[in-house]
Amino acid sequence: MLDAKGVTTPLATSVILKLADGSAPTDQKQYRQLVGALQYLSITRPDIAFAVNRLSQFMHQPTHLHWQAAKRVLRYLKATSTLSFYLAPRALFDLITYSDFDWGSPISWSSKKQRTVARSSTEAEYKAIANAAAETN
Repeated sequence: MLDAKGVTTPLATSVILKLADGSAPTDQKQYRQLVGALQYLSITRPDIAFAVNRLSQFMHQPTHLHWQAAKRVLRYLKATSTLSFYLAPRALFDLITYSDFDWGSPISWSSKKQRTVARSSTEAEYKAIANAAAETN
């Protein structure tokens, strides 16, 4: 992977990851090790969190397509290794909380899904706001 060409997105938009994709199975142990390392890395790189979440859904039966998608995340990390977070020092610190739901995209950056299924968008919004408020304490 040291000589691999970098990419600009962690997941390819043309590839749909699904359980039975018809490609050959890959080594489970190797796949789990890579995805586990990516999960740990996503703590400091939230830009890969969605991709890692998708890849972790196939830990029990990874295929060659899943392995290629996991390696793409590594290529993305190589291309974006110079990116970093910068928090400018300020005299006053304001805590601002944002809350959103959109039926399936990344949820809270605490990286957890709601424990129950919301029966309406209002209920989902309420739960997201309650979780955001709880995280600020």
